[in-house]
Amino acid sequence: MQALKRYIVAHFPDQNSIITVYAVCVVFVYSWTLVVSFWKIPSWLYYLGLGDILSIYAYSMSVNFIESAILLGTVLGLSMFLPFSRRDFLNWSHPKADVSLFPISVVKVLCSPTNC
Repeated sequence: MQALKRYIVAHFPDQNSIITVYAVCVVFVYSWTLVVSFWKIPSWLYYLGLGDILSIYAYSMSVNFIESAILLGTVLGLSMFLPFSRRDFLNWSHPKADVSLFPISVVKVLCSPTNC
């Protein structure tokens, strides 16, 4: 049990690193939603009222919060199981970090509302 605890502590990043990675996740997720919604606003104005548009934005932002938390959990989970230590967590030039970020961005683009 102690060996597992030491492994988790050795591979889990500090709080500042987690906040920085969460900020990157939030920028990706929220900016994609804003781009898609700004693209759809002119057509929404024809058949939706202001309250309906605001409720769509409220729903989108709450889903984006959950999605960014899941994305952060995925990155943290990968950092636990990939063989690099916490000092490499924010080193984006590290080859193993590229392996964990590229598939996430590909899935985000392929699963966007415009492609489904």
